[in-house]
Parts: sequence; C-alpha cells; structure tokens
Amino acid sequence: MSARKQLAETERLFLSEMTVQDTAVLFGYWSDDAVTRYMNIGSFESMEPVEEMIRMMRQLELEGKALRCVIVLRATGEIIGTCGFNYIDRENKRAEIAYDLGTKFWKKGYATEAVVALIDFGIHKFALHRVEAKVDPRNQDSIMLLEKMGFKLEGKLHDYEKIGERFCDVLMYAYIKKSE
Repeated sequence: MSARKQLAETERLFLSEMTVQDTAVLFGYWSDDAVTRYMNIGSFESMEPVEEMIRMMRQLELEGKALRCVIVLRATGEIIGTCGFNYIDRENKRAEIAYDLGTKFWKKGYATEAVVALIDFGIHKFALHRVEAKVDPRNQDSIMLLEKMGFKLEGKLHDYEKIGERFCDVLMYAYIKKSE
C-alpha cells in the first residue's frame, strides 16, 4: 500500500485518507450483504459504483462537507473498513458519524477504537460539539457500541430513510462534547 495521509491513529489502527486505489478492497466489504445489511445503501454488484462513491466522498471532503477514511491495521497495513462523517455542519458544530468493517474484523474492538479516534479527530479538527449517529433499530451491535461510548438515544425517526422501495425507521443517537 502506498503512503497515504493519516488523519488519526490508535494503538492498533490508523484512520487514513480514502483513495480510488481502495476500490477493490472496499468492493469486497460493500458487496457483502452482512456488512451492508443496516446501511442506507444496498450491496454493490460491481466495482464501478464503489469507485464513484469514493470519488463523491473525496469531492465532499474537498468542499468541507464530509469526511470518509479507511481504517487500517497498523501491524499489517490491511484496510479493514471505513469510518467518517457523512456530513459536517460547521456552523452548528455537528456531524453525523458512520462506520463499517469487514466481517472477519467484527467483535475485536476495532469499531470502538476507530470511532473513539474519529470523534476525537472531529472535536479537534472541526471543533465539533455534537456527533450524531442514525442507526437501524435492528442493529443491536451498533447500538451497544454507541451506548458504551456515551451516545444517548434521542428518539426514533419514523420512515426516515428510503432503502430500495421501502421506508425505514432509524434511531437518532447523539454524543455531546463534554464541557472543559
């Protein structure tokens, strides 16, 4: 893997910029129904839309409206998933967080480690006061992760997102930066 800009690091991970060179690896994850089951996108069936998604996220990052990075194992340099902010509202100092991991990396604490680093990065880089997470009510693993990290349930948004032909409810969680 060529050198890439690192945005944050933890004991076991780097959060690094996402590039089109990541298309094949991310296709492997984003084409897996288990990974995309609770995401607001369906599983990808070819690499072309994955590359388009990466280019779109990079453009939104250049515009300061979003940030998506790959999660990289420090020990091996292997990309294990992605995380980032689906939108950044600089005026109101808030952002919406999102994350995904390949299934072989589940239940190892990597998602928690990446999300902690991402929130810390957002607070320091973008002066965030509030970080939001919209979660499918069936996604108990993500709910447990958020609650463990201090996110609070604010309510259920009924028929909030359209996935395929169906409208789905989402739970709104939020993390508020602690006063200093």
